[in-house]
Amino acid sequence: KLRVARRALQSLVAIALHHPEATLRIINCGVLVLLQSLLKKGEGEGVWQAALQLVFVISSEMKVPGIPPLLLANGFAPILVQHVRSNDTSVRRNSLGALLRIAQYGEDELRTVRMTGVAEVLVVV
Repeated sequence: KLRVARRALQSLVAIALHHPEATLRIINCGVLVLLQSLLKKGEGEGVWQAALQLVFVISSEMKVPGIPPLLLANGFAPILVQHVRSNDTSVRRNSLGALLRIAQYGEDELRTVRMTGVAEVLVVV
C-alpha cells in the first residue's frame, strides 16, 4: 500500500512539473488535505517525503495565482517548519524551499512565515 501511495504521489509531482496548468486540477481534487495528513503523521518511508516534494512543486508554481495563501490557509507553514529540522538534506531543502516560495508571494505571507519561528529553527540547524 505504501509503495502504491508513494508512486501515486511521485506521479502527481511529475505531472505538476511537466504540466503547470495541471497544478490547479491537482489542488482541486482535494490533495492538500491528504498531503497535510501525510506530513503530520510522517509515516511510511518514502510516502511523506513524496508528499513533501509535491508541496514544494505546488508552492513553486507561479503561473497559478493564490497557491501560497491557500497553503497557509491549510496550515502547511508549521508542518514545513517542523520538517526543516530533519536530518535528511532533501527533506530540509524541500521544506525550506516551500516556505521561501510562500514567503515570496507577498507581505502577508512573509509575515505569516516569519511568525512560524523558521528563523529560530534555521539557527539551530
